[in-house]
Amino acid sequence: MKKSVGRLTGKTVGRNGQNVAVVCTDSGSGSQPSTGMQQTIASRMMRSQGFTGVFVVDVKVFPDLGFSFIATQVSCSPTEEFENEILST
Repeated sequence: MKKSVGRLTGKTVGRNGQNVAVVCTDSGSGSQPSTGMQQTIASRMMRSQGFTGVFVVDVKVFPDLGFSFIATQVSCSPTEEFENEILST
């Protein structure tokens, strides 16, 4: 599985009149020849108005079997708590 290195973006975008800062993003994709599974993962850390959130999407496709699996994860809390609990452990 190939994985790219997360990159700091420092990019600020507007959403509903609020500034949302994209702190970093990461993505990767790959396949397993033995199962035929193809996987793509993307994540993004964002901050806005004193809150930090991490959003992750994981897509697994099994073309030989004709189905796919999509998992999403969202974590969000006040930035101070997020940094104390998540980034400091």
